[in-house]
Amino acid sequence: MEKSLKLSKDYFRKAWNFLVYRYSRCQLTYESDKLMALDGLTSRMREFQGEAHVFGLRPADLEPQLTWTVSSSERGKNKSRRSSPKIAPSWSWASINGSGISPEYSDLSRIRSYRAVYHSQALWNPGQPMMGTIVPNQHQGFLGLRSMLLPANIETVPVFITGMTSIQAVPLNGSDSSVLYCYLDIVEDLNFIEATGKVWCAPLFSLASQETDPRLRGRLLVQDTSQRMATFRRVGTFDNNIQLPTRGYPLRLPRPADLPVKQRHPPDFDFSDIPFKDKISHELHRPETPSEERNIIDFDTSAYDKIAKNYLQDRFPGVDYPGANITWNDGIEEHNIILC
Repeated sequence: MEKSLKLSKDYFRKAWNFLVYRYSRCQLTYESDKLMALDGLTSRMREFQGEAHVFGLRPADLEPQLTWTVSSSERGKNKSRRSSPKIAPSWSWASINGSGISPEYSDLSRIRSYRAVYHSQALWNPGQPMMGTIVPNQHQGFLGLRSMLLPANIETVPVFITGMTSIQAVPLNGSDSSVLYCYLDIVEDLNFIEATGKVWCAPLFSLASQETDPRLRGRLLVQDTSQRMATFRRVGTFDNNIQLPTRGYPLRLPRPADLPVKQRHPPDFDFSDIPFKDKISHELHRPETPSEERNIIDFDTSAYDKIAKNYLQDRFPGVDYPGANITWNDGIEEHNIILC
């Protein structure tokens, strides 16, 4: 019974992703009808799953959905454009028009296990509904997020083989080992980002599998100073490999040049009890004994935990910005930020 329940959840996720991909390619007469029409299409799914979408995302499975991307076949064609914030917030795929959307990180379909970044947590704004039909133009769509932040500069690098350009986020005073590969939602955002000279990278989850190297996946944010509070809007996503040493060698990561922040000496933190997300059920749990899910990973999970922690501490130290709300938690500085 439990196995069939897990399969049904996985099937539902795939069905939802397929619907979003196809629906995002539709050309509606009125952009303001996008979420209202989606609500009608997903009414049967809502009955099965017991929850409604919020601006096109399912609250129970939020981390991977927040890393939606413009489909690779559409990228670079200048077809996508941003809708009015009154229709959908920047963290929702519904804010993009003119291109197909991949509703979550594409490699999840072939990755057996993935982990939510330990210190990443979505906190819905109390003033916004989590359930029920979302009516366009009614809510502004603020989303609270507790996460680490990394300030970085955006650079365009020519790829001579293809004749195209690659977009990279280079941490301030960082090194080549800390470069993050970026995917912008719309091409026009690049001009604004390059003019301001800085973005903020917020990691959402890390991936582990037998087929691929461990990867870190997250969002690119820029601060929106038009709001009274310190808010950020999304401009794209990033990812990067987490380097694993050869089995049997000491667990070390090349540390980039220190960012210009105040140095602190946090207490030691045992990362072995990191909660991880089961690939099928997407439920957070803390196993007391090694699980079957852990056993299929082709490297020591505890070693991966230590590497992930070191990687995050090295590249995502606490940084100050106007209106920053920083807390110290288990040796890592976190930011409480608002996405709009």
